[in-house]
Amino acid sequence: MNSSPSGEEIRALFARIGNAYQRLDPAALAVNYTEDCVVESPIGGVVEGRAGVEHIARITFEAFPDFHAEVEEVLAIGDRVVLTLTIHGTDTGGLFGFPPTGKRIRVPSVFLYTLRDRLVARERRTYDFSGFLLQLTGVTNAITSARLYQGILEYAQTERDVRVAAEIQRALLPDHRYRSASVDIAALSVPCRAIGGDFFDYF
Repeated sequence: MNSSPSGEEIRALFARIGNAYQRLDPAALAVNYTEDCVVESPIGGVVEGRAGVEHIARITFEAFPDFHAEVEEVLAIGDRVVLTLTIHGTDTGGLFGFPPTGKRIRVPSVFLYTLRDRLVARERRTYDFSGFLLQLTGVTNAITSARLYQGILEYAQTERDVRVAAEIQRALLPDHRYRSASVDIAALSVPCRAIGGDFFDYF
């Protein structure tokens, strides 16, 4: 059974996470999470694993190149950490495929963490999603806001499904190189997007 991390270890972990956010570095952020981590957020839905963390961070940083998280308070109890912060940024890259709005956002947030082996095993991000949409789009109609929210959730689910499909397709393809006493074959499949329609095999 793992012992709870010390205050110094928790500070070191969140200093690394803060540094990754400051540098807008998705890969540096993801290494602070366990391989089987789970992250929940109102926009990204549920993502799993370091690759999922890196993917969502990359989308966020591309949409908000001046992304900044202003941390107010960190409360640690054993392997649980509560972080209160305010997120700032300007939508100049477009979020989840939507056109850039050029709007400046300010979103007070609470992040809840569960740690394991001095890394983040689970993270739950909570914030006023309706307020976020209002700042981002200027939408004042509740029905329109709800539809936009539903559209973003559906997009996030589609992204996850496509990611799973791409993994399945890669698993179905044979090794890219085949050698025998009389022949040496090399092949490469590069889909236009996440997945492609072509398969190959050696006979």
